[in-house]
Amino acid sequence: MTRLLFFGALLCLSGSLAKPSSRSDSVVFCYYEEWSNERPSVGRFGVSDLPTDLCTHIAYSFITLDGPTGNLTIPEDTSYEGKSSVASPNTGDSDVKNFNSLKQIDPDLKILISVGGWTEGSTNFSAVVNDDALRANFVKNLYEYIDTKGFDGCDVDWEYPTQRGGLETDKEKFISLMKELKEAFTPKGYLLTAAVAVTQDDIDLSYDVVALNKYLDYINLMTYDLHGNWDTVTGANAPLYPQLTDGPDVNMNVNNSVHVWVENGASPSKLLLGLGNYGNTFTLTSLNNTSTGAPFDGAGEAGPYTSEAGTLAYYEICEDQKNNPSEWNITEVKGSYVYANKGLLWVGYDNANTIYAKGRFAKQMGLAGIMYWSPDLDDFYGLCGDKFPLTIAGVKGFKGCMFTEFRTDGFHAIMRKRAASLMRRVRASPNSLLRVVASRLDCPFQHHWMKLLVRLQQFKANDNFFGGVNILLFGDLMQLPPVPKSAGGAYCFKQPQMLESEVVNDDALRANFVINLYEYINTKGFDGCDVD
Repeated sequence: MTRLLFFGALLCLSGSLAKPSSRSDSVVFCYYEEWSNERPSVGRFGVSDLPTDLCTHIAYSFITLDGPTGNLTIPEDTSYEGKSSVASPNTGDSDVKNFNSLKQIDPDLKILISVGGWTEGSTNFSAVVNDDALRANFVKNLYEYIDTKGFDGCDVDWEYPTQRGGLETDKEKFISLMKELKEAFTPKGYLLTAAVAVTQDDIDLSYDVVALNKYLDYINLMTYDLHGNWDTVTGANAPLYPQLTDGPDVNMNVNNSVHVWVENGASPSKLLLGLGNYGNTFTLTSLNNTSTGAPFDGAGEAGPYTSEAGTLAYYEICEDQKNNPSEWNITEVKGSYVYANKGLLWVGYDNANTIYAKGRFAKQMGLAGIMYWSPDLDDFYGLCGDKFPLTIAGVKGFKGCMFTEFRTDGFHAIMRKRAASLMRRVRASPNSLLRVVASRLDCPFQHHWMKLLVRLQQFKANDNFFGGVNILLFGDLMQLPPVPKSAGGAYCFKQPQMLESEVVNDDALRANFVINLYEYINTKGFDGCDVD
């Protein structure tokens, strides 16, 4: 009798996201804007609202530094209507008593302090890093603050060395700062990360990438604000690939930014892809052109909660679109970016689809994870549906499961005990359906659960228990052929390039692939196919 094995991946299929099995598997780095609790009404966001079930690392943003002394400047803790911004122990009025107590909810959560920010600029950083005594004092103060307040590390958000009031020597001295911080942090294992600009021009001015790669645990790529009202025409906040209206020399897109950092010497395993939960807005000159690349007269008007001209939180965008659907014209360039206009108000942003695509892109590039600026700009209140739709979409994209399986002559590592346990369960109820649910899948899929199928194949081949094993993966029923005993249970995986090569170089396989791909597109309602 044929048994049916159903492998369901809750991580990929469910609306709620299971926590990863290991914090080291992938990083979801979330910045927390300490001022977000000052926003009105449903825009008010406090420490207790942080999605600790989604973020693996949370950075309190920001503390600053005093240029003349190298001392730290800590913002005052505030609480509005029960929403606290608290960053240090034993203060604050929220139901989560202080920022670091989030680790009581999840002991694996990493809590960092972020120093700097856009408003801080370069003046104080430059004064400190270019003076050996001040720099030493700053390193000492920062280490002591992290050590005594219970943080797990520090994120340095200097925007940007040598720029915005900086000095020519900043690029070199920034490395000195990173080296000295790393030396101070290493004995206790404190993390050191930095947020960085992403264009080649910025790298040339501000960063010794190879040296940064040596000292930093993670590099947060600020792959957002690639277009805004500082440009001459409208543009999406962070297109994954070039906009349809971009000329051949325009490289302001996420894909190019990641490749630039890698080509300059950054290890993909240290890079975190920045995802923006907001849109940048413009006021169009007229309605004659409402696309990207359109003329505009200035920043778009401020939103009702964030109150900042030129930008809208995602929840401000989706709430208005939900309440006034007939007034919005929305264009989604699949897998890259979204833009929309309501009269002369124009906004370029991401939705759950494009954020998911960026998460997949980060995974395919071999990056360490993703970074969010920031959860408080996502639909955390659930105004438009599920809470944190963009944050969830990116995590699903990055941690989602890829299913591939094909024959090879090599022998693959086997998880014998796990497979044997399953086989005992099958034998105990030979007429029942065996349902194996993998709720904490690591990617790629074969690294964990597909090894189990190897062992099941061996059971089938070696003791003839199964007449055949049907495996149901995401609704696709695939019959695994029996493995000859002489093959030693050799059912494992090839690299994708090997599979592609076999198909395109065999006329029959290639013809079958074309037919299958056409039929899949035609029956499933897709508009076409991208060959990657």
